[in-house]
Amino acid sequence: MLQKTFELQAAAPKSRILQIELGHQHVTINTFNKDFNPVFQLEHFNFKPQGGKDGLDWQSLLKDLKSQSAILSADSPSEKVLITWENDLVQPVPTALFKPETKEGYFQYYKESITAEPTDYKHLIDPTAEYQFVYSVPLSAFDCLNEDYPGATHQHKQAAITRKLSSFTDHYPLKALLVFYQDHFILTTFAQERLQLIISRPFNHGADIVYHLLSAIKEAGVSPDQCCVYLSGLIDGDSQLFKEIYKFVPVIDVDRMDNMAYLTDHPDYPSHFFVPFYKYVQ
Repeated sequence: MLQKTFELQAAAPKSRILQIELGHQHVTINTFNKDFNPVFQLEHFNFKPQGGKDGLDWQSLLKDLKSQSAILSADSPSEKVLITWENDLVQPVPTALFKPETKEGYFQYYKESITAEPTDYKHLIDPTAEYQFVYSVPLSAFDCLNEDYPGATHQHKQAAITRKLSSFTDHYPLKALLVFYQDHFILTTFAQERLQLIISRPFNHGADIVYHLLSAIKEAGVSPDQCCVYLSGLIDGDSQLFKEIYKFVPVIDVDRMDNMAYLTDHPDYPSHFFVPFYKYVQ
């Protein structure tokens, strides 16, 4: 069942850029004006996988999404539609080593490939300056979206994060970005704007996150106090999860972006809740 978890309400622009982010258990819809500045219309939905070859009946899910979403039912025309895939069926490959004809071959290295067929997935590429992000998405979902939005641009969340590493200007030997969702997180480590590691992992409690974070810091050859950790997404500064991370990592900041005054003044949610959906989009 699809359930709206939270939203931002703002007047719809006369013309808009529409983003639809799809994860394993969430869909987020938000809008930008024609200059790609945030409009602060956002709807975040959660669901439980059930039915279908990949655990979901995407046709029914997207039908429910259309009926529940005020953004999708609005009359404003969309100049551009951006589909952002947020899953862990992804592998960054150095551009110098990448061969486009081998993109389907990476599917065998994903955990889900054990019980799935490559033909049930659409295999895509999202290029960045130094890496080609090879990723796979359910073919049934891709076909449904392509029917509704045939001219949409597809991207992967991890590639979008990598394209924004230069926005972190603090001078630390290592930086780490943790983007939180309800049941998983994306960990990115980078030094001098160059990607070191990017992974997506589920978690049940703070120890899961601390383990992966400290392992990444150790692998980079620095101590925890030489790494600035930026928190983004669905984590509360007063939560036990935050306190667990702070026990082991003393340098913590929150993720920020330009044009976020509206979010800073929001009465119900901290601004970093929404930053991943507006900052990591292109």
